[in-house]
Amino acid sequence: MLTNLPTNVTEFQEMLAVRRVHAPEVTEVAFFNQVLVESMQRYLETAEEGHYDTARFQAPNLEVVGLTGKVVKVVPPLHENFLVDFKNNADEVFGYLEDEAQKIAVQ
Repeated sequence: MLTNLPTNVTEFQEMLAVRRVHAPEVTEVAFFNQVLVESMQRYLETAEEGHYDTARFQAPNLEVVGLTGKVVKVVPPLHENFLVDFKNNADEVFGYLEDEAQKIAVQ
C-alpha cells in the first residue's frame, strides 16, 4: 500500500524511480496498476464512508467487487487505456474515477 499517491505524471515518475531503487524489477505498468487500484479504493472509501467495496484491476478495466464477492461495476478506461489516459490527462482520469466511485456509492 502506498502512503501517498501521485497526482500527475511527474510525481508518478519520481515515485516509480524511488520504488525501483528498492525493487528494480517493478515495471511502469505494474506500478501504475497499483496506483490506479489504490486511487479507486480511496475514492470508494470516501464516497461510501467506509470500506464496503474493493477495487481491482482486470485488464483493461477496473472492477469493483462488493461484499458478496460479486463484481458490482466495471469501470473501463476513458480512451485507449488507463496508463495512456493518465499520461495524457491525469486530472481527467482521477476526476473520472471519483465520479464512478460516487455513482457506485449511491446505487
